[in-house]
Amino acid sequence: MSSTPAAVHTLAPYTAGAGAELDTTQLQGRLKYWEVLPNMRIGTFSHYRENNERVFSTLGGSCLCVHGECGGSIRTWRKREKTKNIARLSTCTCLNSQGLERIIRADLPPAPESMFELFKSCKAARVVIPGASTVHAYETPLRCESGAVALSSSGDFHCAHGHLFVIKRMPLARSRVIGKFDSTKKQAVRRRFTTGKCPCLLVLPNRPSFPEVPLARRAVL
Repeated sequence: MSSTPAAVHTLAPYTAGAGAELDTTQLQGRLKYWEVLPNMRIGTFSHYRENNERVFSTLGGSCLCVHGECGGSIRTWRKREKTKNIARLSTCTCLNSQGLERIIRADLPPAPESMFELFKSCKAARVVIPGASTVHAYETPLRCESGAVALSSSGDFHCAHGHLFVIKRMPLARSRVIGKFDSTKKQAVRRRFTTGKCPCLLVLPNRPSFPEVPLARRAVL
């Protein structure tokens, strides 16, 4: 999927300092349509960072980098990388959160009906499911052992072999576990699924907001 639809031609990168008003005449396509970012977040182009990379707004108005990560995550990763040498679990390569701290208060486009419809409108690569040529599906940023993972119009994920990933219930990104003295603590839940027919493994984003909209119009999560 192309990160910028062919119909939109952005002018020279525009940089605004903290608190500066955005000059929308320099930002064609700003806040006009939603895109699927590399980590499966939904964002709409808002402005440019100091390094000339695009910044996206979430459905709630928070800022995301071009990889789909928020400033808080980037700061946390940088701290861990410096103090504990812990690698980040993301394709994000940002070294700071400049340009991601503001809240977008402008009018945002209407929320997409579903992830499938959003992939369709973004002209994502159409995928032919082996053995099910009549199934409409589009390539997603997710990857498994056989290549790109496809999302069908029914809200199902398929590997490149054509097999359906078995997702009986979408687990919460985090759960509360009772500890000593009746206290509670948060525990991450791994969202990993197999097809049962091949070695392919689907790893879904482990965050409370996923999916931000239904995977498909009639998908049951």
